Amino acid sequence: LELGADDRVVPRPLGALALAREHVAPPGGDVGWPPMIDRSDALPCHATLRYPQRPLAQIRYLVVHHSGAAARVDASDIAAEHVQINGWPGMGYHFVIGPGGLVEQCQDLTVSSHHAAQFNPVAVGIALLGDLRLTRPDPRQLDAAARLLAWLCLQLGLPRQAIRGHGELVSTDCPGPDFLKRWKPQLLDLVGVHLRLP
Repeated sequence: LELGADDRVVPRPLGALALAREHVAPPGGDVGWPPMIDRSDALPCHATLRYPQRPLAQIRYLVVHHSGAAARVDASDIAAEHVQINGWPGMGYHFVIGPGGLVEQCQDLTVSSHHAAQFNPVAVGIALLGDLRLTRPDPRQLDAAARLLAWLCLQLGLPRQAIRGHGELVSTDCPGPDFLKRWKPQLLDLVGVHLRLP
């Protein structure tokens, strides 16, 4: 429990107690905002529905996804599907990263969008474009993801342990069957390099 904004005792956000026992990335360092394009105002969105807002302090997880489609299916295509097919207020992911390493911001971090079921209020969604059930991420894509994740860890005061694959939180094969054994360790190592952790 913790004291809420209105001076009432409320439950702590999901995962906060476990994460508080883990090492949090030190502030500072030279992890700058990774090069990216902000597309949050240009992507398709629902005519009337809007996602709820949240305070940044509520965020506990950085969730890695894959788009599950050909890498040429971009942020605009995904946002259109999320709105027109799923009936969502807008793009579900906060960031997408192309095979060449281009990072696109699709939602503000204060937006609690749809991407990880019950974890949406406490999670940031980062999708790597491509079907990672069939292949591993391009090295440029993986490095861009690591740099973005390192920056988010610093900005949000989160440890590397906050980085999870979608399938670690809910029952899905996203971001691919090789994530946990093959490329998550590599991703976390790269995040550590950007954070200058031992």
